[in-house]
Amino acid sequence: MCIRLCFSFPATLPRIWAVSLLFLPGYGQKLEIPYFPEVVFRGTPLTLQVAGTGGGDVRLRTNGTAHSQVSAVDSGKSEVSVILEKETRLELFAEPDQRWTFQVVRPGGAHTFIERDGFLYVGDTPVILMPDHKLPPELDRRWETLGHVSGVLQPGKPAITSIHAFLPPGSSLLEDLPRLWTGNSPRITHPSENSWFQLHGFLTDFTSVSADFVLFEIDGYDLERGMSTVSWLMKWQFLLQHIQAGTGYVDGLILGPPEKPSAWKWKEILEPSLISLARAHGLRYVDRSLPADVWRERLVHQLQKRYLLP
Repeated sequence: MCIRLCFSFPATLPRIWAVSLLFLPGYGQKLEIPYFPEVVFRGTPLTLQVAGTGGGDVRLRTNGTAHSQVSAVDSGKSEVSVILEKETRLELFAEPDQRWTFQVVRPGGAHTFIERDGFLYVGDTPVILMPDHKLPPELDRRWETLGHVSGVLQPGKPAITSIHAFLPPGSSLLEDLPRLWTGNSPRITHPSENSWFQLHGFLTDFTSVSADFVLFEIDGYDLERGMSTVSWLMKWQFLLQHIQAGTGYVDGLILGPPEKPSAWKWKEILEPSLISLARAHGLRYVDRSLPADVWRERLVHQLQKRYLLP
């Protein structure tokens, strides 16, 4: 049996465009969620797999408002899909009094994340991250000309004064970089030592402090620990958007791993995506697989067009 339900709700409720429940025959006394997405883009289907045995009703609720109720017989599995636009508390429950709750989180929310067994939580509630799907702006050479002209007309270039650096443990990036900033040394956030994935560790340990310029050093640690490349890139979108909301940065760098072939076996596959990731979030990608003197010279030359460097 296949049942598809579509609803339209008042504008005061979270914008849910469609709720779809695909039932292979059956539902159960024991409600189980074999799969839920850890990250999904805003405005795209958020799909959970539901399983149970025996008969019973299954209901979907968002932010305390019930939206559907379906009865089923026999054992089987179902897929529950919902399209969300806003931060939402998502609940699936069945009789007698069985419930699964998820917190769908948007970047910039005032949440304290924790990680358990490789999954993110807010309190005891598992988290589904919901970033915007940002694409890089189209390249337009006319803006380069405008930049040169404005540089001539302006009395001087600003210095880089406030930097927030997000670095993996043991990173030597700040020692390897030519000095780009004046005044105080960069504020540094390392991922929590208790996190299975470094990306999660940045989220759990990040504190909102304003910064004009940010540095991110990316390595393949989380991929080696089993995170899929698709999930990894989507979570990086969430992380960058969350940090941008917390710091208000206007510029910064994403730096790939240093010149070590063994450290970047995904380079050819992921580098185009990392370049797009950087440009979509107002950042500059630095290819550190090049010899150190080459990438440093290119970086300084690029930044000197906009900033007064020490």
